Amino acid sequence: MRYEEVDSETQSFIDNVKTQFPHLSSATIKSLFSNKKKLSGGKITLAWIQKTNDLTKLLSADNIITQGYDYIMFIDSNVWENIEDKDRERLIRHELCHCEVDLESNNPYKIKDHEITDFYSEIEFNKDDPRWTERLGEIALSVYDSDE
Repeated sequence: MRYEEVDSETQSFIDNVKTQFPHLSSATIKSLFSNKKKLSGGKITLAWIQKTNDLTKLLSADNIITQGYDYIMFIDSNVWENIEDKDRERLIRHELCHCEVDLESNNPYKIKDHEITDFYSEIEFNKDDPRWTERLGEIALSVYDSDE
């Protein structure tokens, strides 16, 4: 199957990183592993997040989130298995930086694009490894090259 729900350990990890984003406390995020390589602009996509629409909101409803989720986060499972927790945190933080919430709007949950090739809020966090995305991209390529 192309997608599968993340395991409880991964979900706990994501929930812990989410606490660094107080504006997302009311947002619900469904987390899925993507089990196939996804390319965008010729590069492997390590993770991505999307806002749900009426259909995906309905389809994502479950016993816990009965109204459906606000966002769906996809994580490349092969990359996730081959990186350390610090890089996992970088990856999740980056995706959460795309989320914007305006509770006074009729449609409060939005996706924002990059401010630069990164986010200003991540520069300080990643100062010890500013080229982390390139490094993870190389890991992703080696993971997928070894599978072929």
